[in-house]
Amino acid sequence: MLPIGGLKQKVLAAHAAGLSDAIVPLRNQHDLDDVPAEVRKRMHFHVVASVDEVLAIALEPIAVAKAALFGRPSTACRFDSRSSRSGR
Repeated sequence: MLPIGGLKQKVLAAHAAGLSDAIVPLRNQHDLDDVPAEVRKRMHFHVVASVDEVLAIALEPIAVAKAALFGRPSTACRFDSRSSRSGR
């Protein structure tokens, strides 16, 4: 996996947008030292060496995806589609 440029700015923008997790290439791990300590404390960084690791982190588990596609609530799913139909 190749390193990215502007990690600090990307992390600060993600934090400002309310995100709590970020996926960081292994070759950029040392760049996390440039991120303010307060931001580092509030975020969780997934340092990865391969695209397989990125996909495992970024994609929903199959049970959640199926529930979203087919309208069947799953125990792994935080969103219950039935509540949106009733207007609650």
